[in-house]
Amino acid sequence: MDNTGFSNFLKSYRTHGEDTYICKNHCCKMDTTKKRTGLYWILFLVSVAVFFGVFAVAGGYCSMILPFNVTFLALALDLM
Repeated sequence: MDNTGFSNFLKSYRTHGEDTYICKNHCCKMDTTKKRTGLYWILFLVSVAVFFGVFAVAGGYCSMILPFNVTFLALALDLM
C-alpha cells in the first residue's frame, strides 16, 4: 500500500519548525512551554510544613491550608 499521500498530508502540517499532531480531523499545536515544576515542588513542601505548623498550634484551622497543598501538588505533577 502506498503511504506517500498520507506522508505528504502530515508534512503539510509541519510549518515553521513547530511540532504539531492531528487529532480528529483538525490540527493541534503541542505545548512546548517550559513548566516551573521545581518552584511548585518547593511551594508544596513549604505548604506541607505550614500545614503541620498550624496543626500543632491550632489543630482545627489546619484544613484552611489544604487547598494550597492540593493546588501546589497538582501544579508540581503538571496536572493543571
